[in-house]
Amino acid sequence: TLGQTLCSRFLLGLTSGGLMAAIIPLVAELLPARRRGFYLTVWCCGRPAGALLAVILSCLLPRLDWTNFVFMMSAPAVVLYVLCRLDVMPESPRYLYLAGRREEGFLTLAEMYDKEMMCLPWGPDSVSLTTSSEVKEVKSGLRSLAHSDAAITAWLCLVIFSSHCASQCMRAWIPMILATGSSHQSPVMLLALSLLQAESPQPHPSPGLDRHLVMVAAQGYMLEICGIVICAAISFALTRRLLVRGALCAAAVLAIAATLAERRNLWVTAGPLYGLALVANAAAANFLLVFACERFPTSSRASAVGLVLFFGQVAELFAPSMGVIMLNRFSVQSAVLAFNSLYFVAFLLSFQLPLPGHHERTLHDIEAWFSCLEDSGPRDV
Repeated sequence: TLGQTLCSRFLLGLTSGGLMAAIIPLVAELLPARRRGFYLTVWCCGRPAGALLAVILSCLLPRLDWTNFVFMMSAPAVVLYVLCRLDVMPESPRYLYLAGRREEGFLTLAEMYDKEMMCLPWGPDSVSLTTSSEVKEVKSGLRSLAHSDAAITAWLCLVIFSSHCASQCMRAWIPMILATGSSHQSPVMLLALSLLQAESPQPHPSPGLDRHLVMVAAQGYMLEICGIVICAAISFALTRRLLVRGALCAAAVLAIAATLAERRNLWVTAGPLYGLALVANAAAANFLLVFACERFPTSSRASAVGLVLFFGQVAELFAPSMGVIMLNRFSVQSAVLAFNSLYFVAFLLSFQLPLPGHHERTLHDIEAWFSCLEDSGPRDV
């Protein structure tokens, strides 16, 4: 039923959103001192890999029912749960100190420094815990307010909201056309196709899949996987400012070009353009989160990243709602182009962020190691 489908989608979104909000700060907390951008973004290729797996399963097993399909897609989550129960994933040192397990927390910190071939300069009793950001003196003036953590978080949320709206439309564009059977129809669904099907007691007849559109989707996901890995590998040589702003601008241009190519049935061109647009979108979103992890210290990093991801999830809820309204008045291509223009909005908003114009530097937590030779006082986790 429609209610059951809505409940299942809510639980799935709650779980996936919670995992993202927890894993990103954990990875940032356990980061090495070098090639930080690579380790923070390379694992994000799992999303297009899962989408590619879904396309392959749909083509190889066309008669597979929805229940078994969803079960197969949820299998990696079960594997992740088993690995967590086996303590394969390390625990957060901050949580260990917060829970009173100081010995385990200190051992985790020692292992982190040992992997970096660095000596932990503090003893077990000299490490303290900070539960919130230290209160700093508030300076008067609009300039100090514009560069405050609250203002930066607000701008980050707006940039993520705009880019995720465009991203959600772009990701649903080809699957929507595949589901409706034609790119020239005007369906009243953009991302809620499964919900509308669940509301109807009689299943809709599924038209034959267009192999050109399947090829476009598969090419897009494969290029996105390769692009995420390449962007992660070159992140140490490029500045965060170039990676974020350049990716947002490229995503806008490539998304519009892919829409126009599909409109003219240029399948050989539409596939690579669609994939490159997904690559640019993933690079912008990933390195915005990297900037959030680098900007905020350990004591406030999790809350800041969680708030930014929350606005991204709100955008994914806002996009289908606005999509249904726009599709009732405009064509599919017009709605897609309107959503793609939000990339330009995100690009303009990104100029309000103090994106670093230099190459990678050590995190605030690791920078304290260099000053330990002059000051042997207690350090915060």
